[in-house]
Amino acid sequence: MPRSQACIRLALPVLKFPESLFKDDPRRERRSRALAVLEAALAAADPATAVRRHLSRQGTTLRVNGQAYDLSQFRQVLVVGAGKGSGAMAQAV
Repeated sequence: MPRSQACIRLALPVLKFPESLFKDDPRRERRSRALAVLEAALAAADPATAVRRHLSRQGTTLRVNGQAYDLSQFRQVLVVGAGKGSGAMAQAV
């Protein structure tokens, strides 16, 4: 497996918390809600999800934040990124 693919997989952690963690805890409801918020925050911070929210393509039309670009008017499109999330972001493109 190429190194870049390994980095992409490592950049997308999946956390699941078993309900048995709260079984006999009187604060179970609060902890359960706190963990649900944590899971939602991690999902919202996913770099690939962020790219998909703002970038889409339909045929030869690329939309970036609502701005449309006709890809047939370009010879090539380059994607440049840097940082920890750039691998997952590039994969989403």
